[in-house]
Amino acid sequence: MSKSSSQLIRTIPLEDNELTALLDRLDSLAEEDPRNKSGRHGQRFTLRLTHCVVHLQQPGDPSSVAYIVATRQISEGGISFLHGGFVHAGTKVVIQLISTHGSWVDVEGEVVHCRYIERRVHEIGVRFNRKVRPGDYTTAANRYRVLLVEDEEAMAKLATFHLTQLNADVDRAKNGEEAIEMALKSAYDIILTDIQMPVMDGYEEVAELRRQGYTGIIVAATALTTDRDKQKCLDSGCNMYIKKPYVREDLAKLLEATKAEALCSTFQSNTAMRPLIAEFVRTMPNKLKTITNAFREEDLETLLAAARSLKAEGGSYGYDSITEAAEQLERAIVESGSPERLRTLVAELTRLCTLAHATIGDYADEEAELADA
Repeated sequence: MSKSSSQLIRTIPLEDNELTALLDRLDSLAEEDPRNKSGRHGQRFTLRLTHCVVHLQQPGDPSSVAYIVATRQISEGGISFLHGGFVHAGTKVVIQLISTHGSWVDVEGEVVHCRYIERRVHEIGVRFNRKVRPGDYTTAANRYRVLLVEDEEAMAKLATFHLTQLNADVDRAKNGEEAIEMALKSAYDIILTDIQMPVMDGYEEVAELRRQGYTGIIVAATALTTDRDKQKCLDSGCNMYIKKPYVREDLAKLLEATKAEALCSTFQSNTAMRPLIAEFVRTMPNKLKTITNAFREEDLETLLAAARSLKAEGGSYGYDSITEAAEQLERAIVESGSPERLRTLVAELTRLCTLAHATIGDYADEEAELADA
């Protein structure tokens, strides 16, 4: 579908504050009906873009017209938006979405339904030609696993409240010893740890986790804010720190910083390769477990074998950055690199493998009919 070069047209007869109020009301009504929360191909998530550009090509018309619309919800299979006019089912659509990391993506689809709301405003449902990952476009679709290490009950309740509101699943440890045990048994997007605690303080906890090979993100939460205190947090092995008391805005920025854009194969446009790529990605958790355990146990022979395996496989499936990171780790092991150097390289390889996705959609279900937005 070729895009028109005409001027963008805004058809919604509402001011921005009126439009926001209407979207809020529609979302409120949807909360009362569970059928509006998910479709056959995944959950729907709020997506608020009040000045989103869509190109519409009516059936039988070779040209397209560009409109400014307001998006409402997105799922794997489609999107819904508000538009100031009726749109026929079957109309081809190109919608310009912006990812949570600032990159623009043109997503193609087709209108499957149009319903009148009020004052010439219609809600348009679009089915995508290929599935997307909602988390690439709205943080509402991202869920985080957080280990909160906090001995004070009031502080723990406050932090848990904010984190839960920010789509986080929170486990709590009351001291450093509990945190180490929990962190080595489960996978977390982030460990948020207090510094001044009984039994084992945050400095000791973080240093011990790093000594045992933990490569995940650890953030210190502390009221100690001198340059010396901050440097001590970093020296112990923390990736960063935030000030206490816990503030929602700071926690939101922190969680967002832990998520990076998906790493997709350079061969994703090759239809024949897609099932092979998907299978490679499905094996990634076991590969990461092997690497993490080998590093923690100082089993350099197993770590070297795992690095060489990923070095060979990564580029073969279109993940050149994984091959490069694995090659750097292999070289460091062969050259007897320092434990600190190995930890840095293991962390980078782990990060890239965690980001690997078969594609923005799911190859296994690509031929299946997508649900309405």
